[in-house]
Amino acid sequence: MKRLLVVALAALGLPACSTITAGPSQAILVATDPPGARCEVKRRGVVIGTIEQTPGTVAVRKSPYDIAIECTRPGYYPGAAVVERRFDDTTLGNMLIGGLIGLTVDASTGAWNEYPRSVRIRMRPRFQDFAADTTTPAGRIAAVERRTEAQLLAARRGCARQSAEACIARIEAIENRRTIEREVIVAQQRLADPSSAVPPL
Repeated sequence: MKRLLVVALAALGLPACSTITAGPSQAILVATDPPGARCEVKRRGVVIGTIEQTPGTVAVRKSPYDIAIECTRPGYYPGAAVVERRFDDTTLGNMLIGGLIGLTVDASTGAWNEYPRSVRIRMRPRFQDFAADTTTPAGRIAAVERRTEAQLLAARRGCARQSAEACIARIEAIENRRTIEREVIVAQQRLADPSSAVPPL
């Protein structure tokens, strides 16, 4: 009887499993394409963290609510992403080890929720406003960007039918060609008019 009582008391004293393995807080790595953006992390409209320059990490408390990340960078349109919370699988272990008490602790601390560990946000350059006018450097670069994005999308879709090495080589070749085409456009414009402004690479 005494042994059963000791076991019962020990079970009651066990902390929440999710709280032990993960805790009520976590870090989220935020990266942007291109890097160097400033991002605000919001939950329910309230700023809960900032990243002065991407890539960077922000610590957040776990919650049953999704997180919104908004990024800004000179020369680019604002970028944003919604980070959805999800159920932490370690809570299932907590139900076995800590029982109802452990589950209650996880619920009260938010530890049974978690967010993705990393987020990448693509930012669109403002010179794409001039995409319709291919007579300007900005318009020509925008045309290169549109064509390259279409080629990258097709290449990624075809990766399922290729080896990983072939897929990576194909994507790198497309991106290298984009870089060369953009550099040529900028160089031509600088030769034609050294004082003119050209889009940043």
